[in-house]
Formats: sequence, C-alpha cells, structure tokens
Amino acid sequence: MKLRAKHRFHISIVSFLCVGTLAASLCSCGKKETQDYAFAGTNGDASSLGMISVQVREDGSGTRNQFEEYLGISMSEDNVDKYKDMKQCTVLSSGSAMASAINESKNGIGYVSYGQMQGDSKALAVDGIVCTRESIADHAYPLTRDFTLAWVDSPNALRDDFVKYIAGAGQKIVGQTYVPVAKETTFLADPDAQGTLSIRGSSSMADLLSELADAYMAVNKNATIHVYATDSTKGLNDSMEGKCDMAMVSRSLKDYERDVVESTVIATDGIAVIVQKDNPINQVSKDELKGFRKLGSMLQGHPDMKHIPGVDMTAGSLGQGLSVANGMALASKMDRKGFRVYCLVGDGEIEEGQIWEAAMASAHYKLDNLCLIVDNNNLQIDGKVSDVMSVYPLKEKFEAFGFEVYEVDGHNIDELIMTFQKANTIKGKPTAIIAKTIKGKGVSFMENQAGWHGKAPNEDEYKLAIEELKK
Repeated sequence: MKLRAKHRFHISIVSFLCVGTLAASLCSCGKKETQDYAFAGTNGDASSLGMISVQVREDGSGTRNQFEEYLGISMSEDNVDKYKDMKQCTVLSSGSAMASAINESKNGIGYVSYGQMQGDSKALAVDGIVCTRESIADHAYPLTRDFTLAWVDSPNALRDDFVKYIAGAGQKIVGQTYVPVAKETTFLADPDAQGTLSIRGSSSMADLLSELADAYMAVNKNATIHVYATDSTKGLNDSMEGKCDMAMVSRSLKDYERDVVESTVIATDGIAVIVQKDNPINQVSKDELKGFRKLGSMLQGHPDMKHIPGVDMTAGSLGQGLSVANGMALASKMDRKGFRVYCLVGDGEIEEGQIWEAAMASAHYKLDNLCLIVDNNNLQIDGKVSDVMSVYPLKEKFEAFGFEVYEVDGHNIDELIMTFQKANTIKGKPTAIIAKTIKGKGVSFMENQAGWHGKAPNEDEYKLAIEELKK
C-alpha cells in the first residue's frame, strides 16, 4: 500500500507500509499530534479508514529501540534533521497503553510485545510471517528479541538466587506468555538470600517480572522484591548509578553497557506490529521491492490474484484488462453505484485482438463511466510497436470504435488532470486518453530502449539512474 505525506517522506511498502516506511512512520516521531498519512490502497477494503493514526513508544523504550534497529533507523543527533519536517506521532509510555490505543482506533497502527497483545488487536504478518509463539521460538519472525536482566556486579545473594530461580523453576511462568530460554527445573531457595531487591526498566517486561517475583517470594519468605516499570534505558542507567539492584532490558545491550553490567536472558519475545482486529490490513514488508520480477515475490513479472493481496485480476495473457474494466463499468451502471472505472493499457498490449473486441463492447453498452488510458511510447518487449505490429493511427481507430478520444503529453500532469476532468463530462460513450510517453524518461541509458521493458537495473545502474533523476 502507499501512504501519502505532505512532507519529504516518500514511502512505499506492499500492503501497508513499504521499504523503510514502517521504520520512518513508527519510529521517527515525537510528541502527540495526529499523523497525516492516508490509506490509498491495501490488501483489503480500507476505503473508510481515512488518516492513519501512528502510535509509537517513548525515546528510552527498549521496544522502540529494537524496532528501530531492525528497520535500520538511527535517531541519533546526526540524523535528526531527516525527520524534522515530519508531523509528530502519538507517543505512549507503555505497551499496554499502546495496545489500548490501537483497540480504540480503527485506523491506528503501533507495535507491542507479543505478550501485551489484547483481544481487540491483531498482529500483521511481517515479511509474510505472523508473530506467534512458534515463529518467535524458531526466530523465523523478523522482530524477535530477548528479555534481559542486567546488573552491576557486586555481592548480592538475594539477586543471585532470584536469577537462579528464573533460569530454572521460573521458566514455567515465562512459558505461559513468552518463549522460555531454558528447561524448567526444581528450585530450593538459598537460606542466605534475604532482604529487598529493587528492579526497574522495561514496561514490556514489568508484568512478567512481577509474576516471577511473586512466585519467588512465595518460595522465599525472607525476600521482598519491588518491580517498577519505566523503560529499558532508564532502568539500565538507574542500575549503573546504584539506584536499583537490577534492570529490565527489552533491547539489545550496547557495547559500552556490556562493559559495565552483567546480564542474563530470561525469555524470548517478539515485537508485534498491530492494528485493530477489524482493520483490513493483514501484512507489511520491509524488503518486498527487492523481489522485483523474481518468481514467487509480490512483484514477480505478472501478478497473481491468488497470492498477492489487493490484486483482483491475474495478469500474463495481455489484452484482458479492458474486458474486465467493461464488466466493472457495466456493473456500476446496473447497480447504480455511480463509480467510474479507469483502465490502463500499453500500445504493445493493444496489438491483441481481445482489446478491440472489448472496445466494441465498451461503445455498444455506452459505458460513459469508463476511461481507457493508452500508454503510447511505441515500444513493447520485442521492439518498436510500429515495426512488430503497427496499431496506428490510434486516435482514428478508437474514434471509429465509438470512443471520445483525447491525445495528451503523458508526462504533463496538468494536462492529464484537465483531460480527466473533460472525460468526466462525456455522456453516452466511453473515453480513450492516448498518453504519449517516453519509456525510461529522465535516464539517458534507458530512454526509448525496449530492453528495459522487463528487467531491473543492477546496483551500479540503479545508482546512476537515481543521480540522473535528481538533476
């Protein structure tokens, strides 16, 4: 799907957010304000959703940090300027608050710990994999992470005994919501483990640690454990400054932190990208564009309606589009829906006989709610259209088939808009807009070259093309 933004934020991910979109939209935001993006298409009917409400976690959140790390977003001071023009997102200080907010917003999107998902939200598949206990356990889910306890090394019998409990008997409790990291074992409390422990940090881990603490205190009556939900970074800082005994950390430890603290992984979790359960969006992808023209990918050479969300017609055999458009336009009239149908074809495609049979039907049924756009660049996969099988003159042919016909510069947006407006006024017959274009326009080694009809550039060609387009 595409999202639109008023600022210099160009995004495109299949189905909901595209390459890097999720990163920028969910991570690079600050204070609370409505986000200005709109659903423009999806793998479901999202026509009623309107503006997307993007929910994010606070700066120190381990969940946010891990999310940014996965998507390659760095919010360091060096990168702040990249996002300064963006409208702000809604910032929430806990995973439970995030889940509640998404449940109340039909057009909301956010991310939470797998264990904090609620009944009215659903997890989107990320790169085709849904966040489940099984996908987390085998690390197939891309946003898998560890829950870590960290502390500054010093003699503390109670702390060491509690860690021992979690690593053994406590794994049963871990397994009720998250993925255990060890087998459950029997446990006997250390008689020397007495006193009070203070644990601060990740709100995603707080409920789990509270359960573990309660279970441990039931075994060790001489222990008192207090669990405070803040965020991973604050918990670590408090631990290193001696303000608490242990820190809950739901992100990867940084190198300098590893030099200061001891740590142990107590559970495996996944960061679920969530929307309200009634939201038609089902999946997101970070790398889908890398599969351009690769068999089995979303962007393989010809789309398959059985495997690609949002695609209503399988392509491959050329010339079918206008027939399908006719059916949609006729249905609109018969059902009195009032919508218009737009069909885009290439001038190589209209070498197919089915196009002209469909064109006769368009005029016969007086489909004045149908607009056909012909991409007229005189190139098809085998060479020039005029050499392979000439379809010219286009204007005269479509007029003979009963169309109102306009010829325009396909690269002139203003002219296109004016022509579409004219087409909306035509009654009693369909409209054809012949848009004269240049294949590969703006890239010197691609312009008017039939060889680029069905292949992607390599890395060097891509860089060169982008540089030319920036000029």
